[in-house]
Amino acid sequence: MREERRAPWIVALSLVLVLLIAGCVFLSVRYCNRTEGGKLLGFGKAPSLSEVDDIELITKPDQKVALGETQTPIPEDIMENEDAVVSVAQVEFKENVDTVESVKAFFSAWAFSGGDKMYSSAVSNVLVVIGGSDNFNNDLIALVSISKASKSIMISPFFRDSYVCVKSGGKNVYTTLNTVYSKYGIDALRAAVSDNFKIKIDKYASFTFKTLKETVDALGGVSTDDGKLNSGDISNYIGSGAQNDALRLKRHGRLIAGVIKGVQSKTINELKSLGSCVKKGLNTNLTTSELSEFGARALAEGWKYYSVSRNISYLLTNCIKVSGFETSFGAADVYIVDYVLSARALQKEIYGSTNIKVSSSHKSVTILFA
Repeated sequence: MREERRAPWIVALSLVLVLLIAGCVFLSVRYCNRTEGGKLLGFGKAPSLSEVDDIELITKPDQKVALGETQTPIPEDIMENEDAVVSVAQVEFKENVDTVESVKAFFSAWAFSGGDKMYSSAVSNVLVVIGGSDNFNNDLIALVSISKASKSIMISPFFRDSYVCVKSGGKNVYTTLNTVYSKYGIDALRAAVSDNFKIKIDKYASFTFKTLKETVDALGGVSTDDGKLNSGDISNYIGSGAQNDALRLKRHGRLIAGVIKGVQSKTINELKSLGSCVKKGLNTNLTTSELSEFGARALAEGWKYYSVSRNISYLLTNCIKVSGFETSFGAADVYIVDYVLSARALQKEIYGSTNIKVSSSHKSVTILFA
């Protein structure tokens, strides 16, 4: 008891591991406590769909696609049967200027459509990134949401090759999500996720693969649904070892969940040795005072006992992989994501509600490549 009272810095430093790897980041108290109209959820102004709906998507003759039709059907038991290998439909892009411009218009219109990002005083969101610094692309990008109301931590990974539009020098740049950090910075990556999924993200935490591996070793390995992993297993597990991108996405969630649970199982004294591992490759916008207050909050709210879940269905049902599509760095394999439908689904998963109303005239951008 005496040791816990006199060691707030130990709590802060050791729980950085939870912050950075597990994504349990403390959102600013001033922000978290803010509500509108006395409501828990911050609906605010909904994003405008007028520009998106007005864009004439180039479709094939006699092609009819119903609202929200799934391009890549997902088995009903996908979330229960984590061993199922799901592949995303893949097509080859054939040069068509009209189609390229149509897709670009769709993505820029949605990303910068205005409106308020969803937030809740009961939910803390953090963008967790592995890699991305020193001119290397990201290999793992995920949003981790900690809900005080449901006493749960939800991990929502993103396809690293998701096609996005970002601002650079006042101009629209069309690229993949995993190149944003190395080329335009962590704030640009945070903005890309926030703008496309319409979710408020104040905090971020990124670290290198070396830091991740050292942390896994310090934890004595991490347990996942695929068995126990040591540092030497990590690169293959979340990289080339996966048969397809959908399985890789699942493994990203499983790895983060394994680290979270590993941290949850440790005592403060056991976590103390992990502080030096995290500190080496850390890039975060958390201040020292926020870390201290976070430590107190994590203990007070019992995050150690929160349930941990993974969420990928919001992406798999609203995307299609296209080979050889035009980007700012040349032709590449990209994921064309209908962010309107995906953002709506992700908001519902995190907050139980959404501020996006999809009109009956909305056409999924993925139909261009169906």
